[in-house]
Amino acid sequence: MIDISDGLSSDLSHICEQSGVGALITAPKIPLSPSLRKASHRLNRSPPPYALSGGEDYELLFTAPSAKMKRLQSLVVPTMEIGVITKERKLIIVDEHGEKKPLLPTGYNHFRIPPS
Repeated sequence: MIDISDGLSSDLSHICEQSGVGALITAPKIPLSPSLRKASHRLNRSPPPYALSGGEDYELLFTAPSAKMKRLQSLVVPTMEIGVITKERKLIIVDEHGEKKPLLPTGYNHFRIPPS
């Protein structure tokens, strides 16, 4: 489990790297706030890249065995299933047309050295 304050793609990458796994994320399943949709529309941009690389969301990202999903979804705390963990150590995103593409970790990086 990790908070996604640095961006969904970056924080998912951290979980997968530490666990030695990959992930297959379904873009249309990623929850998008009305504010994000509105801002994206005004900027004439697609919302998913903002959700994947934007930060300050303060939501939790976690993995759980598929056998536990029914129980998780019955909890008072709302949960959303956005993908699956894979054995192959790659991050993949499936777009709204079913096309699979590599998912690059593009969120905030605390250790990146800024250009001079």
